[in-house]
Amino acid sequence: KRERQHVRWDNTVLPQLIAVYIQWERLRYSGSGVTPRADPCDCGGSHLALKVVCLRFDRKEEVLLIVCSTRPAPVQLVELGMFPCAPYRPSLAVSIDMLEWVSLFFKFTTPNNRAWAATMQTILQNRGFHFDAKDSLRRRFANALKYYQSLVSLVQAEL
Repeated sequence: KRERQHVRWDNTVLPQLIAVYIQWERLRYSGSGVTPRADPCDCGGSHLALKVVCLRFDRKEEVLLIVCSTRPAPVQLVELGMFPCAPYRPSLAVSIDMLEWVSLFFKFTTPNNRAWAATMQTILQNRGFHFDAKDSLRRRFANALKYYQSLVSLVQAEL
């Protein structure tokens, strides 16, 4: 399963996200504010409602995405400034700002996903949000960080 997921990230999801991420960065740094596309999908295919928990520095929020083959969840999440923890039907997404901050932080300290995730999980638990599995956040956060860093490398190569 892990190998299939890795192949899907590398061959499908990350290439799709390059242009979306570049556009999101342009909007963010232009000062005009980040506004996700609101146009309805008229692809004619099947659509799925997907609830995703989004983690930010200070809170968690839930967003409802309507996904299909032309508007997959990872694309919609990046448009919202979030990065998915899974390439297909993610249930958790992490703020790109947080991933950027952690990536920079880990350049100056020993990378420790376990400590970061434990701290984040404690903060969220103190605010009333609990995870089902003990190590769930750590594994999913590490996955998002890894592929976010891969996306940034691809974007830099593209530019």
